[in-house]
Amino acid sequence: MLHQVGERWVERYRFLEAEDYRIAGFVDAPLAMSAADLLLSRAGAGTLAEAAFHRLPALLFPLSPKLDGGAQAANAKAYHKAGGAELGDYARLPQQVQAILTRREAYQEGMARLSPEGAAARLADWLEEFL
Repeated sequence: MLHQVGERWVERYRFLEAEDYRIAGFVDAPLAMSAADLLLSRAGAGTLAEAAFHRLPALLFPLSPKLDGGAQAANAKAYHKAGGAELGDYARLPQQVQAILTRREAYQEGMARLSPEGAAARLADWLEEFL
């Protein structure tokens, strides 16, 4: 497990490290996601777009609507509706992780629907029509 905590929190959480649990200030997110089986994360748009590109199932813990006006909650609901993610529940975390990993392919398909192959090329073609 790789846990990104932000540079200012690394030493505070270093005690959690173990052979199979690493703490890092920041990581190369695309590289980490390409090697991961599951993402546990907030629900920022950029992070979710990257997860969808990598077909990475997610367990999401959006920021409070008081902090972001509900944007992350809306993102999380959209990814859940598409079948690529679940809304996290700390009380059920182990069960949720196991359930997602058990049905990983179905969640990967849900993520694939959110990041169709060739989307960047189609967007570029569309923009060229207007230039």
